[in-house]
Amino acid sequence: NSGYYIVRRLTDEEIKKDNPANFPAANEQVQAMRDDAKALMERPEHHASRVKVQHILIARYMSDANGKMKMLQPAEAEELAAKVYELAKQADGKEAFDDLVRKYTYDDSKGDTPGEYLIVADEEDALPPQRARKGFVRSFGDVAWRLKVGEVGIAMYDSAKSNYGYHIIKRIE
Repeated sequence: NSGYYIVRRLTDEEIKKDNPANFPAANEQVQAMRDDAKALMERPEHHASRVKVQHILIARYMSDANGKMKMLQPAEAEELAAKVYELAKQADGKEAFDDLVRKYTYDDSKGDTPGEYLIVADEEDALPPQRARKGFVRSFGDVAWRLKVGEVGIAMYDSAKSNYGYHIIKRIE
């Protein structure tokens, strides 16, 4: 229904150039975000059977569904993610995080709790409105299952683990 596509496989060099993490950080805020992401991934996963998270997507290669957010170049996306990640860590209360989601996410921001997901570890337990961890990009679950309740973390852009972009995730429960 959507027509024809012309596809070209990227070279290893093009893939490397596409990810700002392969180069020195643009500023201290970006470096701090990278350091936080690395430290979070060094933690073991917790064993909760489900988590409730709220997230902000800073996208790569797309605008948001409503067309309010522009498509970003790789370095622009990383710098915006670092800025919003810092704001999210400082957000005081649920309403403040809700406001950040509505202002910055490239994902759906409708409803009373924009960007919120109830995720279960076992696919067989995923009854609506729950969703299975397996249904998310790998890095989303990797972050969600390492965060403590109330903590904010980030899933960095990685073409293999999260091709959508940067996921700023807050664990609600």
